[in-house]
Amino acid sequence: MPSATRIFGSTARGDRRYGRHRARRPYWRDVADTLKSFLQDFSGVGEFLPTAWGTCETMARAALATVLNESGTGALLELGGGTGRSTEAMLNVAGSRLVITCEINPRLRAIMKERFRGVSNVVVLADALEVEKYLADNGIEVGAIVSFLPFTSLPSEVSDLLVEMIRRIGGSLALIQYFRFKEQWLVSNLGQFTHRVRYRWNAPPCNIYIWTATK
Repeated sequence: MPSATRIFGSTARGDRRYGRHRARRPYWRDVADTLKSFLQDFSGVGEFLPTAWGTCETMARAALATVLNESGTGALLELGGGTGRSTEAMLNVAGSRLVITCEINPRLRAIMKERFRGVSNVVVLADALEVEKYLADNGIEVGAIVSFLPFTSLPSEVSDLLVEMIRRIGGSLALIQYFRFKEQWLVSNLGQFTHRVRYRWNAPPCNIYIWTATK
C-alpha cells in the first residue's frame, strides 16, 4: 500500500504549478461559467468555483499512484469534468494516457469539447452512467477513477447508481467532497478508504478520499 507521503507529498498541498500543460482558457472564464451553471443547477453542478489546479493534480496523482507506475497502462476516468480545468490539470499527471471525462451539464460539456478539440488522448462523454458501454464498445480498461461528483447534493437514487458503476469498473479511486455528511455512506458502499486528507488549498477547502480498490 503506498504511503500518504508518496501519494500526497509531505504537505498534502499538491503541485500548484501548471507544469508541462498550461491552461487553454483564462481562469476568470472558468469561474464565470462554473458559477452560472451552479446557479442554474445546484444539485447537478455541486460547486460554485472550479476545483483548484493543485487539488486536481493531487487527486490524479493519488489515484494513479496506487495502481500504476509511470510506464503503466490504463485509462484515467474523470467523473464530473466541469469546464475541463480539472481535466487539464490531470493531463500533467496522466501524460499520454487516455483521459475519459464525463460531464452531464450541457453548457459545461460544450465548453470542454471546444477546449479539447484536437487533443487525441481526451474523450468527452455526457452521462457518467453510460461510460460502461463506451468502455466495453472500445475495449478500454480503466486503471484509476477521479470523481468530482457532488454526492452531497445528488438525488439518492442517482448516487446509488453511480457508486454501483464505480464498483463494477473497479480500479483505484480518488474522490473529493466538501463536507463529511456522506462519509459513512461512502464507506458503506465503497469500503473503507485507504487515505483521507483535508486539502485547504482549495476554495472551499475539501476532503480527498482515496481507495486503492473499491469493494
